Amino acid sequence: MNGCEYRQTILEQRAESESECWIGCFKVDMKLTLGTWKFGINRILIDGVGCIIFRPLMDQAPILGGFHLFYCSPPELRVGLVGLGGITRWAAVDNTVSELMAEAFKMVMVLPQRMTQRFANTKIEDMPDFRCPPPVGVLRVKVLGARGLLGVDLGFTGRTSDPYCVISVGSCSQRTSTESRTLEPDWSNDEELFFLVYHERQDLLLQVFDENVLRQDVQLAELPKSAGQTVADLVARCPLPRWLDLEADVQGGAVQLQAWFADLCPTSSIGSADHTYVLALKLFHLKGVSAPEALGAKVRLRIGDLEVLSRPCKVIDPGNVHGFGKRMSTQINELLQKGVDSAIVAEAFNLDTSVVEEVQRVQGKEHSWFGWDEAHYHLLPEDEGETKRKTVQLEVALASNWSVEWRLLVEEDLQQFLMRCRQQRPLPLPFDHGDGIGHLGVSLEVLQGNFGDAD
Repeated sequence: MNGCEYRQTILEQRAESESECWIGCFKVDMKLTLGTWKFGINRILIDGVGCIIFRPLMDQAPILGGFHLFYCSPPELRVGLVGLGGITRWAAVDNTVSELMAEAFKMVMVLPQRMTQRFANTKIEDMPDFRCPPPVGVLRVKVLGARGLLGVDLGFTGRTSDPYCVISVGSCSQRTSTESRTLEPDWSNDEELFFLVYHERQDLLLQVFDENVLRQDVQLAELPKSAGQTVADLVARCPLPRWLDLEADVQGGAVQLQAWFADLCPTSSIGSADHTYVLALKLFHLKGVSAPEALGAKVRLRIGDLEVLSRPCKVIDPGNVHGFGKRMSTQINELLQKGVDSAIVAEAFNLDTSVVEEVQRVQGKEHSWFGWDEAHYHLLPEDEGETKRKTVQLEVALASNWSVEWRLLVEEDLQQFLMRCRQQRPLPLPFDHGDGIGHLGVSLEVLQGNFGDAD
């Protein structure tokens, strides 16, 4: 499948499986206790665009393997509190709680974060891809300059500022250089800014600040939020350099931008320097390691200046690996409790005996399957093709040590390691562990984007 066919397939699948929802005000009756204090929540307002995507599409019934629920950008979230002797009726308390909940909501439900749920009895071979889908493309932004900015510093010739521009997409923020003592900064010589995009309706936030040394930087202007400035809007409006009006205390402020978007598709190797490459690190399961050492273990990837650190290792549900739900787990445990041999149970449910034994251990809170089932995506730095000759260094740190001790998994040429990962997925990497050998399942893949005639 070539790049164009891949992009068309992705667009068709998204059109068929994606729906958007605008979530409004919910009346709730929730009572909470904090020590001797009792209070409640009587309303939650969530104002934003949410998406439900059903993926992956299966070859056989039930067709839909699961679903994803997320918000493209942080929604407005307001919480109404009652109780605490009337204190919670104060607007300041409501605002503070709302801000805390909004931040927690952002860490769970706003792209690239999302809630995922596998439908029971569906076996998903690539769980890291299911839980952490790849970005749909790369946004490239050139900030050329600004004009009509507010002067907040007192200079010899009047009011002036030391402006710089910050652009944010999702959880990624990047900035231009600082232009000293000017209200019309020129950033045309700055490097272009690159962002991973997980949905074309992700908001793009642009702010201009005045840099200060001895006090907090002052915001001078921003792109109006009311204009609905999404990634798709920006790319449509700015294929050529264009001035966009800013929202500020003074009229007439504007910023000049140019933007390009590149779809991403899988590639077998890193080749032309004209392309943009995104590295995908997928972490599967950790085997041959005891529970105290596995729970909380971390993996670190290094390629040149790029460093990726995983989340702590966690328990893996055997149902997620072999495609069955809680109902089947309950049936297995009931048979085992009645004295039925695990081998007979395994044959009845068409499972390996080790799976049945793990279901029994899970029932007794004695897990032995551990891993991550997560994926990390990072832009490879543009260095005129030198990236393909760099070395991959993968390390794991078990959780039992008081001091972090990294064990080397692999250190080899990037292209060679990519080839090994294509031949076996996941690729089991051995490492010395006490008196035995542990194994970590990983996969390293590359996505490619081409901005075409952007230059």
